[in-house]
Formats: sequence, C-alpha cells, structure tokens
Amino acid sequence: MAKLSSDDSAILRPMCGDPRVVDDLERLGQVRRIGAGALFIEDSADDDDVFFILSGQARAFLVSIEGREMWLSHFDAGEIIGEMSALTGRPRSASVVAATDMRVLVISAAGLRDVLDRHGRFARNIAERVAARLYTTTQQMFAAAISPMDRRLQDMLLKKSTSQGENMPQRVIAPVPVLSELALELGTTRETLSRTLNKLIRLGQIVRRPDHLLLLGDLD
Repeated sequence: MAKLSSDDSAILRPMCGDPRVVDDLERLGQVRRIGAGALFIEDSADDDDVFFILSGQARAFLVSIEGREMWLSHFDAGEIIGEMSALTGRPRSASVVAATDMRVLVISAAGLRDVLDRHGRFARNIAERVAARLYTTTQQMFAAAISPMDRRLQDMLLKKSTSQGENMPQRVIAPVPVLSELALELGTTRETLSRTLNKLIRLGQIVRRPDHLLLLGDLD
C-alpha cells in the first residue's frame, strides 16, 4: 500500500474526479522514485504496470530502424503513463524516459482495471485521455510523413511562441529552445534541424537573439 501526501492526492484528484478513486489507487499502488534519464518503459516490452506521475516529467519516444529517436509525448505531474498496455494486454507501444527526477505511483494492470470497473467517471476520464493522445500522435505521424521540415519547424515554433502585443506581427520564444530537444519533438536529427533553422533565419522569417527567437511576419 502506498502512502500519499496531501499534495500527492491533490495532484491526482483532477484526473480521478472522486476522492474514493485516489483512496483505491493508494491502497493498490506503490510510490517509486525514478532518476532523471532513466528508461522505465521500453518499446515492445511485455510488462503492463501503470504510472501516475506525482512529481517530475517524462518523455515518450520511438526509435526508427536507422536509430533515430522520434519524440511522441511529454508528461507532467498528474498524468498517467502505460495505461494502453494495461487495458489492451498488448506490448508497450513506445519507450518512456524520465526527463527529470520523478515520483510515481505504480499500480498493476489488474489493479487499474479493478478501479475502472468500480468508478465510471474515472474510466471516462482515462478513455478521453487515451483518445486525445492517440489523436495527437496520429497528427504528428501524418505531419512527419507529408510536411517538409521547414513547415513543421515553423508550426512548432508558432505553438511555442507568445505575441509581443496587440496588432504586432512579431512573436517571441524565450528562452531559446534547445535544438536537440526540438529535434526529438520533430523526429529528426539536430543537424537537420540546425540547417532548417538557419535557412529560416537567412530568409528573414526568424531572428535569433542571445536570449530569444523572434518570429517575423506571417508564418501560419
């Protein structure tokens, strides 16, 4: 049986929707610490434990035949990881690594199914999260298959940017994103991303400053 703090319970409550769900997860689960950089779910593995993030962040990715990593999802505190294998009985569909030090509540697949059977609202919340994640992954795969890299990079930078003010065509990204992390998100190499970014800078669509990127004109 896990021992959750009041802060842990508060983190889980939005997803659980009912304090009794949190109580059941606490009864069935165990709290575990995972160090930054640790791979705790491996693509195609047969394990089926489910992880509820109490603190920290994680990243899901796939590795191509050529050895290239493709970033799929980012997970924050209060989110669930591994539920698809638990619900389908199929092997893991991606690998997951701890992006920071993490504390997680680990529950078995059987335990999760038991809680879902007894709490309909919680089951609906999990179903909605799975559907949203599948939609996002499908859109990412579609974009990777048909969109040129400069278009994909522009779209990502727009999503990460903020407006400088009303009626201003300029948008800002601060601090400057880490190229290796952007490359993972786009499923490309750092070198390809760097060439694409430099191309957009030469075209005058992006200005690079020491502490921020400036997006100019109409990129959408």
